[in-house]
Amino acid sequence: KKALLGSFAAFAAASALMGTPAAAPLAAETARVAVVPTSVPSTLTSSLTASTESRARTAFIDGLLARGRPATPVDPAARSYAQAQLQGVPLNVLQVLEKSNVRIVVLHRGESLIDVGAVRPIDVKSDYGDGASLRAQVDGVRKAVDATYLDQIKTLQQKLTSLSNADPQTRENVQSDLDIARSDRNEALYKGVYEATGGRVDQQDGMSAGADALGLDAAGPLSPVDVARIHGARTPQDIEGYVRLLRTLNGDERLEAAQRHYAAEPGAASTQPGDVATRPMRLWREGIVVPSYEYWSAGGAPGLVVHSTDAESMRQWSAGNVEGQYFYEGSGNTLVVHERNLGHHAEPNRVLLHELGHAYEDAVSEQAPNSFSQWQTRRDADFARMRDNQGRFPSDYATRSASELSAETFADRFDGHHPAGDADAAWGRTYDALLGAAPQLAPNATR
Repeated sequence: KKALLGSFAAFAAASALMGTPAAAPLAAETARVAVVPTSVPSTLTSSLTASTESRARTAFIDGLLARGRPATPVDPAARSYAQAQLQGVPLNVLQVLEKSNVRIVVLHRGESLIDVGAVRPIDVKSDYGDGASLRAQVDGVRKAVDATYLDQIKTLQQKLTSLSNADPQTRENVQSDLDIARSDRNEALYKGVYEATGGRVDQQDGMSAGADALGLDAAGPLSPVDVARIHGARTPQDIEGYVRLLRTLNGDERLEAAQRHYAAEPGAASTQPGDVATRPMRLWREGIVVPSYEYWSAGGAPGLVVHSTDAESMRQWSAGNVEGQYFYEGSGNTLVVHERNLGHHAEPNRVLLHELGHAYEDAVSEQAPNSFSQWQTRRDADFARMRDNQGRFPSDYATRSASELSAETFADRFDGHHPAGDADAAWGRTYDALLGAAPQLAPNATR
């Protein structure tokens, strides 16, 4: 919210943290703002600048809304509310969002996410045929990831076996190292598959909640049919389609090997020989790719798969229980807000600002991936420290994840209706670095 010339030191520090040179853009911006004829009163200059910024901000916000429904005029009440809610967001932040083609969609009662294009239907058979090309993509990623992690995992496994008579603390330390190595491998695997498939195969999300609802253990042995049910498949056709996708991604040979490994574990439940779809395995331990594709049968299209955050989210949207959500697709990113939050009867709230915080973080990750990766490491470290009761969160919702902490902090910074929360000072400096990327990525904005 500070004017550029009033935050020279903070801006330079933030730019350095983001890994981009501060001097040249700052010098150019300083020259453009500071060269004012001495005969013009400073009060008039300030008034003209504020008027210019206001018009520019209005245009950017209108652009976010117009892209949401290009064929339908935006409801005047929704437009007015959005303008009021976002009036404190810096212009360069809005320009960064525009560069990532972010759009705001107001979801009206009775509409689905598919209706407004927030999620796109995908038919596995028509999109991937027999799945050979998709399998090749996944196998290529897996080969590269395993070359980095598999030897380390095997070494730790052998060490753990050899420590059968060692003291419990030593075994616990080795087991912890093994768990971390497996987690790192899975994270790299999912990230690589997501990128290789253009964002169409994402990591499972909400799997624990879905498993709990069905009386299953997400960390325990699960069959492909179990995984299908966790992700929302209910009819035999839906289950069959999801299992087919799971087999396409991983291959029967890998799934069968994982199932044999589980069957050989001491104390493993005995299973009858049967189809690969019904035998259990430990997904996480084996590095099985389990995508967050959920079945959505609205409209009656058989075998229809949609991409969203998780099946529970889709059910909540359908029931009208979700206020807003941001969908990241890599391009044409969509921010959906329920109409009750934008209109004549809307109570002042932070839904739009919060979701815009998610959008801004993703936009920076697209436009400055290397700098963002460095910043993300700091963000995650701050979140872990704060979660261990060593810092103050801006809200209870911010404790859910590092990403939600960022979105809530964005809302705190630019919410003109509510005073900012008493958040953690060290985290505040970290978040300043993310905001400091905006002048670098959008150098033509006035602030």
